[in-house]
Amino acid sequence: EVTEISGRGIGLDIVERNIESLHGVISISSEIDKGTQITIRVPLTLGIVQGFSVGVGDEIFILPLESVVGCIELPYCEQENINSRGVINLRGKVLPYVRLRDVFGIAKKSSVRESVVVIRYGDGEVGIAVDYLYGEGQTVVKPLARVLRSVPGIFGSALLGDGRVALIIDVAGLMRMTTSYNLENRQRRISHTITNGAEV
Repeated sequence: EVTEISGRGIGLDIVERNIESLHGVISISSEIDKGTQITIRVPLTLGIVQGFSVGVGDEIFILPLESVVGCIELPYCEQENINSRGVINLRGKVLPYVRLRDVFGIAKKSSVRESVVVIRYGDGEVGIAVDYLYGEGQTVVKPLARVLRSVPGIFGSALLGDGRVALIIDVAGLMRMTTSYNLENRQRRISHTITNGAEV
């Protein structure tokens, strides 16, 4: 019920930002005359994350598994789309997607057929287009070096079995980043930081 003290304290936007900072997901569902249900999902531990590994070019990225809904092949008509973003039909619903290679300025391999990882974001779903799907597994989160901490869309790193480093994607940060600024202008700085061998 609405009372004379309703609205005091912190706003729900602050709650959402703090949940996202823990790499969790918050969703709200309301029904008239029934009420509102708020669902909060957070990792069991912040040291180990169940992740889904994907590849873009020669780079490997890890998506938190609790955000992954499923995977589909990018439709043929969209394979020729040179834009950084697009929309596809997913079971009768419009699914906006962003190409991860464009976010981080990674060159495309011409023979690759892209896939889309469907991600739960807020109360809806979005897609992240990648070159390869490697599957799920447990990932030990390593803190980022100082030079990478200011890069949006990344919250940690993981050391792979072959000695390479994979970056762990901050889904909420990535979505905010791709909708809040001109992707072309900002990707140069991110790509420069990654390709110059910054210590992770």
